[in-house]
Amino acid sequence: LVADRRFLGGNISPGLKLRFHSLHEFTSRLPLVSPDGELPVFGHDTQTAIRAGVMNGLVWELAGAFETARSEYKNIKMVITRCLRSTVSRPWPTARPSGADW
Repeated sequence: LVADRRFLGGNISPGLKLRFHSLHEFTSRLPLVSPDGELPVFGHDTQTAIRAGVMNGLVWELAGAFETARSEYKNIKMVITRCLRSTVSRPWPTARPSGADW
C-alpha cells in the first residue's frame, strides 16, 4: 500500500512447508527434513544442506526483495506476520535489513 492506500503489487512465493515437501516429493532420494534442528550457513550433510538451503534461502529472498524495493520506495516497511516471524528470525537475526520489522 502507498500513502493514499493504493495497492501497488506484491510477490507470491512458496512457503517453507512447500519448499521442504517439494525437495522430498519431486526428487528420487532426498529425505523430508524438518525446519527444526541444526541450521548452519552451509550444510555439512544432506539434512543440514536442505535445512540451510530452505531456511536461509527464504531469509535471503525476503532480504533481497526488501532491499530492491527500498531502492525504489524510500519509506518502505516490511512486516513479517506471526506465522513466519520465529522462522525468519532464527537463521540470522543480523541478516535482517534495517527497517524490516520482524
